[in-house]
Amino acid sequence: MKAFLQRSLEGLAVFGTICVALAFSSGAWADVVDRVAAKVNEDIITLSQVRERAEIQLGQLKAARVTEVPSDEELLKLSMEELIDERLQLQDGKKNQISVDNQSVLKALEDIKKRNNITQEELEGMLESEGRTLDQYRDTIREQILLSKIVRFQMGDPGKVSEKAVQAYYKEHLADYWRPPTPHVSHILFILDDLMDEEEKTVKRQKAREVLEQIRAGEDFEELAKQYSEDVSGRTGGSIGPVTLGNLVAEFEKAAFSLKEGEISDLVETKYGLHIIRVDKREPGETRPLAEVRPGIEKILGREAHAAAYDKWMNELKKKSFIETYLFEDAEQVEEEPSHADAPAGVSETARQQVRKAPAPAADLEVVEAQLSRIKKLYASKRISESEYQKRKRELLDRL
Repeated sequence: MKAFLQRSLEGLAVFGTICVALAFSSGAWADVVDRVAAKVNEDIITLSQVRERAEIQLGQLKAARVTEVPSDEELLKLSMEELIDERLQLQDGKKNQISVDNQSVLKALEDIKKRNNITQEELEGMLESEGRTLDQYRDTIREQILLSKIVRFQMGDPGKVSEKAVQAYYKEHLADYWRPPTPHVSHILFILDDLMDEEEKTVKRQKAREVLEQIRAGEDFEELAKQYSEDVSGRTGGSIGPVTLGNLVAEFEKAAFSLKEGEISDLVETKYGLHIIRVDKREPGETRPLAEVRPGIEKILGREAHAAAYDKWMNELKKKSFIETYLFEDAEQVEEEPSHADAPAGVSETARQQVRKAPAPAADLEVVEAQLSRIKKLYASKRISESEYQKRKRELLDRL
């Protein structure tokens, strides 16, 4: 599930569709007092940011029709992990002086409007309904482009997959490339439906039995299909062609794959009616040749190499960073020791303990949370502007 939730940084995956970016920013977790959820070196991640990301992730899962949606707690954890990774990447990008020009942001914004077929006015209206401004949305787009540039800068091209690796993968996964025997079939269909009364169905069943007897007596299958089949294939003698497992109704599939070449079935009843099935020929099963499946294998190995390189890079960033998390902790009590990135190699455990920063005092957090709650209420009641709310919020968080 974590792999699914990881945001693809190529092509603005999260914000490429305006509906995803906007429709899930004010859901089940909206009415919560804001507080610090994590510290990543000098940066702070707030609980509201984690919850907003979780809303977006939940929206993506629903849009993808994922049946096993993670719990709220797991979704929050995954969202915070994603935000921590992004903060580390942005800090790394700043260190390497990577930036995004305004033209790139404007082009991405135009692409978003074009893909979603919305006007500038419609976009601004959607943003306003979610309590956002166009400038804030541009900043979001800029950050996503920046993250993409940083990843490309650090990861580069993992390089061409070696022939040795391709062949090794092919040999290890031969079962995945087995092509089962493929029957080429023809059929004659006698439709039975709910609009027919029992007498009509009886007549149809009798006609189907008579035609089956004619075929077994040696009469021409194709000519009888043209005369009696109520399927469009009847025009060409009943031929359907090659069929594959999983693409047929179960009863038809069972008969088609059990018949020998040239063999005729008994009457087979499906939800469509009665079928007389003939297997015209059977292609033997075989393992798909390497040349045919090579492009797919190269993509798989390329993704694996990229994922391994990404994990290595992120682990290196975390080892050099100081990270604390307070996602499920009360402001008044720290229930668990905060997590920390590993100190540089060669540092003793005693030194490692000494360099760890203690969390902000509970009293300070409590005061800040109360003030954050107050200014949030002021903004909600329209007593202060969006810019004033953001300014006061940043000033409060900078005190931690």
